[in-house]
Amino acid sequence: MKQVLLGRYKVATWGTEDSDVLDSRMFDELEEAISFGESLGKPYFLMESIFDDNGSYSWRLLDYGGARLWKTGTFLYKHRLAVALFGLACIMRMTK
Repeated sequence: MKQVLLGRYKVATWGTEDSDVLDSRMFDELEEAISFGESLGKPYFLMESIFDDNGSYSWRLLDYGGARLWKTGTFLYKHRLAVALFGLACIMRMTK
């Protein structure tokens, strides 16, 4: 069984062959993670690990790479009904 070394920062991006696979690499230094992400030449996400007292961890999305696009998409999805109603109201107003 292989073990994965957990770094403080993770750079993740979708694989080129299969959009169902998320590739990632971990780093101990933020500068290394940013440099690697920018060298990919495609959208990436940069995250920082957050540990709790029970040995579990989560990843906080940092404002690099595709973070703004992800956050905007998440916001729009959360408020999709309001966005749809606003869009419909604009279309109706334009057709008058």
